[in-house]
Amino acid sequence: MNMYVPLLITLSYMIIAILLGLRASKGKNMNDTENWGVGSRSMGPVMMYLLIGAGGVSAYTFMGSPGWAYAKGVPALYVVVYLTYMGTVAWYFGPKVWELGYKYKHVTQSSAISDRYESKALGALSSIVTSIGILAYAVLQTTGAAYILHVMSYGLIPKWVGVFLSLGVISIYLYRSGLKAIGVTNAFQGGLMFVVSWFVGLWATQQFTGGYSFRAIFERVQADIPSFLTLPGGVSDMNVTFWSTSILISVFSIWQTHWIQWMGASSKQSIRRAATLLPTFYIVLIPMIVVGFIGIFIYPNLASPDTIAFQLAIDHISCCSGFTWCWYFGRSNVIK
Repeated sequence: MNMYVPLLITLSYMIIAILLGLRASKGKNMNDTENWGVGSRSMGPVMMYLLIGAGGVSAYTFMGSPGWAYAKGVPALYVVVYLTYMGTVAWYFGPKVWELGYKYKHVTQSSAISDRYESKALGALSSIVTSIGILAYAVLQTTGAAYILHVMSYGLIPKWVGVFLSLGVISIYLYRSGLKAIGVTNAFQGGLMFVVSWFVGLWATQQFTGGYSFRAIFERVQADIPSFLTLPGGVSDMNVTFWSTSILISVFSIWQTHWIQWMGASSKQSIRRAATLLPTFYIVLIPMIVVGFIGIFIYPNLASPDTIAFQLAIDHISCCSGFTWCWYFGRSNVIK
């Protein structure tokens, strides 16, 4: 019976997400493009904070950060650096995007670019380029969601069924409530990420050291594999130049999803307040990086580093492991 617990928790999350997403459109006319496409421009600073924060590191929190910590070490923190700087970009550019969108009733990035530069051709080109990028992103995230369903069901749900199941669930509430549904489900996802991340991180630390301090983990890494605490990391493929340029490229890239999120804010002040607090969201990565370090000593020969957090959860705390699927499901919202 215990083997079905992760799957039941995962399916329960899916049902909750559908209900929250459907309820998000209550009192709104979703036949109106502005209501559906940018959530009636009604999202306050708290929802913006969770929407951008959870959408930015959800996949990386439970697979990327522990996987990179396991395989590479502290280079995993480059994401924290560039996302923090992106908060500065959001603080400066977000209100300008919102103001332009509010004035001219934009609901897409391409329409905003077309108006700003008075060129429909440029708007069309940006639409094609961003669509290709988002399509690749959506395929990646949906495939990941299907993989998690496959793992949580102990192979009972084939990956191809998982793809259709995850797409089906997202389509239900996205069709009904648009960006507002994404905001509500991502807010729920963001809160759940904090709970799950810190629970798993503290639990793993207690099991490994007998206490709840992360200090002992870092001291063990420093003593046994000190290269994991400096650049270029454990596999020497993240030197200072590569690490720094990766951050710079990411900082000056405005994602299409961020653009739409900014346009969904209730005001310019909502964006700036959310952007100011945004770096605090990324402490969610700390316990999962610790989990990756612990995994080095528990599973020294793990074939796929990205699965280290799930391996720990399934092997030792199956009662909560299903919750970790929430981040990938929420992250798959980018298919909008």
